[in-house]
Amino acid sequence: MGSIRRAPCPRCRKAKGKCRHPEAKRAPYEVRYRDPAGSQRTRTFAAKSDASAFVATVEADKLRGTYVDPAGARVLFAEWAAHAEATRVNRRPTTRSRDAALMRSRVLPAFGDCQLGAVDVIDVKAWIAALEAAGLAPSTVRKCYQLAARVFDEAVDASLIPVSPCRRISLPPDERPKASVLTGEEVERLAEVVPARFRALVLTAAYTGCRWGELAGLRVGRLDVLRRRFEVAEVLIEVDGGAVTFGPPKTAKSRGVVTFPAFLADELAAHVATYSTPDDPAALLFTSEHGAPLRRSNFRRRVWQPALREAGLPASVTFHALRHACASWLIDAGANPLEVAEKLRHARVTTTFQVYGHLMDGTASRVDELLDHTRERARNASSGGGDVVELPTSGNDPRRTGR
Repeated sequence: MGSIRRAPCPRCRKAKGKCRHPEAKRAPYEVRYRDPAGSQRTRTFAAKSDASAFVATVEADKLRGTYVDPAGARVLFAEWAAHAEATRVNRRPTTRSRDAALMRSRVLPAFGDCQLGAVDVIDVKAWIAALEAAGLAPSTVRKCYQLAARVFDEAVDASLIPVSPCRRISLPPDERPKASVLTGEEVERLAEVVPARFRALVLTAAYTGCRWGELAGLRVGRLDVLRRRFEVAEVLIEVDGGAVTFGPPKTAKSRGVVTFPAFLADELAAHVATYSTPDDPAALLFTSEHGAPLRRSNFRRRVWQPALREAGLPASVTFHALRHACASWLIDAGANPLEVAEKLRHARVTTTFQVYGHLMDGTASRVDELLDHTRERARNASSGGGDVVELPTSGNDPRRTGR
C-alpha cells in the first residue's frame, strides 16, 4: 500500500516538524509506492486529496493488472516508433521500404516530437483529415493510420499508456480502382512488338497470371515444358533501385506449381533454347539483354513503354495488367470465383471478389434466366407435360459456381 507524507522542507530539506521555516507548510505531499515489478516510486501532489486518490487508483490498477507507469507516457513517439519498427518481423524488403517511407514522410512529421500520452483521439482525427485534404489515395491514408496505430498499440502492450488514441477513427473507404483489362488481341499486339527476347515473358504473364517478381525470379530448373508447368518457389526483389535479391513469394498460397496452356509450352521451349541456359538449372529463365536479372524500372522504361506506344495502348497500362487480363479471360470463359482464385493463387477468395467482382456483373441475369427455366420445367411436370426444357448452357453457367 502506498504511503503519503509531506515532502521535505524545500529550504532546509528537513522533514515536517523538524524545522520552523514557513516554506515547510507549503511543501507538496509525497506519495511513495511500489510498482508491480517491486520498484520504489515517488510522486508529489499539491493537495492531499489528490495524493489519496492517486494511491487508491494505483492500488486498484495493480490488482486489475492495468497499471501504467506515468513516466512511460512521456516517451516521445519517434523514439518508441523506432523501437516498434525494430521488433517487426516477417516483412518483405519492399514492404519495409514502403513503410519506412510513409513513416518518415507522413507519420513522424505529425507525431514524432509528441509524447505518447499527449496524443488524443482528436489529434488523430485531425491528422487523418489533413492526409485526405493533401490528396492522398484512400489506401495510402489507411496504411499511414495502420503504421501510427501499431506504434500506439505497442505502447499499450508495454504499459506506457493506458489506451491507444487510434480508436473509433473514421477512415476513407478502401475502394480499389477497377483493374485495367486487356483483350486477347491487345496482348497479341504487345507480344508482337516487344523485342523477341521478351515475347515469352509477356505471354507467360498473360496466360498464367503470374506476378512480375515471380517471373523475374523463375529459374530454368523449375520449368517442366513436357508437363506444362513450373514451380514458383522464390521471387526477385528490387528495393529502391538497389541490388536485386531473392526471397519467398508474396504469400504461402503464392508458392506452388503453375500450369500453362499447350501453346505456351512451345513458346517457352524456344525461349529457353535461344535466350537462356538449358543445362544450368540455376539460370534465370527471363533475363535482360545482357543476361542479368530483370529490373522492373529498366524494363518499364526500355521495353514496356515503347511497346505500349507501338501497340497503340495507353501509357497507364502496367505489366500487372497482364495478370488482370488472365483473370478477366477466365471469368469470361465461365470460370467460377474459386477457380479464378486458385489460378491466381489468391490467399482468400474474397480478394478475387474485391479485385475482379466488377467483371462478374452478368451473373445476376444468368441466375434469373436459370430460375425462369426451373419454373417452366416445374410447371410442365405438374401439368403432365412430357417436354424437357433444356437449361441455359452459356459460357458462364451459373450452376458451376456452387462447386
